Amino acid sequence: MVYYHYFTFGLEIQSELELPELLQSSNLGSIDLSISIGKTPANLPNYQKKGIAFEIAPNEFLLDLKDIARFYVTNGNSIVIEPKTEDMRDIRLFLLGSCFGTILHQRKILAMHASAIAHEGKAVLFTGHSGIGKSTTANAFRLKGYKMLTDDVCPVVFKNNQPFALPGYPQSKLWEDTLEKLELDFKHFKYIREGINKRAIPIRDEFITKALPIKGLYILQSHNKDELKLLDIKDADRFRAIKSMTYRNHLLKGLGIQPYHFINSSQLANSIRIKWIVRPQTFCLPEVIELITNDLKSY
Repeated sequence: MVYYHYFTFGLEIQSELELPELLQSSNLGSIDLSISIGKTPANLPNYQKKGIAFEIAPNEFLLDLKDIARFYVTNGNSIVIEPKTEDMRDIRLFLLGSCFGTILHQRKILAMHASAIAHEGKAVLFTGHSGIGKSTTANAFRLKGYKMLTDDVCPVVFKNNQPFALPGYPQSKLWEDTLEKLELDFKHFKYIREGINKRAIPIRDEFITKALPIKGLYILQSHNKDELKLLDIKDADRFRAIKSMTYRNHLLKGLGIQPYHFINSSQLANSIRIKWIVRPQTFCLPEVIELITNDLKSY
């Protein structure tokens, strides 16, 4: 059996499936996560929550995607994949997203639905609901010379009570219309999957590979006005904001990790600056970048 070894989200990974998106690891000793091809259960008899394509139980997550694969994620250290297609690109897309996010939850790591850049040796996170511009904002900073730490999922751990952001893998995913606005030539970038006008952007030369202390968190939001506003978030709203911006937060209860999530979220809320960026619905990325850049000078 041929195994591939990778490192991402602070985890040493051994995989039967080749994962070209990830950074290779030469550490063949301790393995945190094993990814294998094999038979998965048809269902979870003791599930706590069930959706159209998933079932959840404490330490178990079953994701059944018709015509793609069935994924069985357990104990924060194992993912078994039962493929239903020969298109490994589709399988990797959901493996590196929902399945890796579940692994982080099972390991009781706070997984933010956020992209992150490095600024003066610290991590700056951008979060918000899907489609609001997390990846776009991070990539706009990347094009200005900043390095990226992660795209879409940002794990947060605590060292001596200080929050650190863990690096993901050196790839970003952007829609074609966003790439046009960023004035990037994207024709040579691969689609993330067939029929979707979203491209995988390699960022290996602009990628940070070590954990960084978190400097601040910006939550992106749009409204129907022409105003661009930067607002502080205080008190209990800080915890609620982090909870709502947790990656796949609908899984927390079924996995039985709500107490750990509450502790981690509260600790993060009390440790860093958290601000709203409320922008018009129309494209105003340069103004958003200028607003953030100026605000970072005050830290």
